[in-house]
Amino acid sequence: TNKGPDDFSMLTTLQKELILSAIDSANADSSAGVIVYSTCSVTVDENEAVVEYALSRRPNIRLVDTGLGFGRPGFTSYRGRSFHKSMSLTRRFYPHAHNMDGFFVAKFKKLSTKMQIEDNQFVVPTGSGATLKQRKKKKKRGN
Repeated sequence: TNKGPDDFSMLTTLQKELILSAIDSANADSSAGVIVYSTCSVTVDENEAVVEYALSRRPNIRLVDTGLGFGRPGFTSYRGRSFHKSMSLTRRFYPHAHNMDGFFVAKFKKLSTKMQIEDNQFVVPTGSGATLKQRKKKKKRGN
């Protein structure tokens, strides 16, 4: 069947929700702190835009090298849209250039389970949402 603009919008919304859930579920203190995002698509909206969304919503992650020795780097800019400079660590694969179906690969490393939002507050993502916590103030000892 043919897909229309509404279908693509729904897909990117779903992909954004899924990538945040995957990031929130990963344990930063183990090898499970690595998240791979891959699509069988070459559209910017399903690839770089979703990765950019994750980077903007989860400051406790970074893109890392995919370890793939081929493919083309992801776009850091495309038709007037700018993306994070680390997007060049992602990989794009094209049918006409790589003799395979088109797809995209990004690899994230989760640096911490907590995300600082203010000096005295941090967020602990839970996969289905997030919990805002206050940092306890240290009491000053009297003389």
